[in-house]
Amino acid sequence: HHFCGCDMEDMMGLDLGTSYRSDKQCREFYHFIADVEQKKMAKTVKHSSFVSIVVDGATDSSVTEQEIVYICTACAGQVSVNFLTVAAVEKADAKGIYAAVTDQTYYELETNKTEFMCKFVGLGSDGAAVM
Repeated sequence: HHFCGCDMEDMMGLDLGTSYRSDKQCREFYHFIADVEQKKMAKTVKHSSFVSIVVDGATDSSVTEQEIVYICTACAGQVSVNFLTVAAVEKADAKGIYAAVTDQTYYELETNKTEFMCKFVGLGSDGAAVM
């Protein structure tokens, strides 16, 4: 039995058949859901007056440095913090981390440096010396 969110549909009496119950279909659904959420986040940032990011370093199982990026927005008086992306870092020095975080942030938010920096008001990070 594969879990693809189909258990809830089963409980609701919806018959999805067997076509959508594979790992491949589940990955495809997640891809589309992530795409919709990413576009919503880009729209939220576009309409926000202020934006901040919070980053935290991590190392994956292949000992590759990663930066986990969260986006903080203020839109119509509503402040929110949401996961944005994981940025792969080529070289774990200040320039490498800056490039990875900014490049990935601009990509995910479908924006550029000029548009983003007009709203950028803060950066939060862990206590690593390189930050």
